[in-house]
Amino acid sequence: MFKPLYRRMIEPLKNEGKHVFFHTCGLTSEIWNDFVELGVDALNAQIPLASPVDVETKLRGRSCIFSDVDRQHAMPHGTPDQVREHIQSLIDLCGTEKGGVMLRGELEAVWPIENIAAMFEAYDLFGDTARTRV
Repeated sequence: MFKPLYRRMIEPLKNEGKHVFFHTCGLTSEIWNDFVELGVDALNAQIPLASPVDVETKLRGRSCIFSDVDRQHAMPHGTPDQVREHIQSLIDLCGTEKGGVMLRGELEAVWPIENIAAMFEAYDLFGDTARTRV
């Protein structure tokens, strides 16, 4: 039902050479192929909810993956090392020169400040890795 409407919105943008970023909430891996087919350049999907197999087979290298860090577990309840490990795992799972990954983290007042610092450190530490990983 929505795909024809999204196509009508996306096609004029693509015809003008624009990049299309699209946000989805929840577990939407069943329709990721549709977004790729429609020409979505960067998909903001909740990657921590999806299976790694779905990420690898449906998105990795086909669309830039624009992902949040894990706001349910790693950031509020993990240790700084677990936050860094989580971010490295997202880079390893999603990052390619063909599609790439953009990571972001919305800050929550209840998150431990050490975890917020670890997130920023990890982005800086792993930034070159994310840009060069094939």
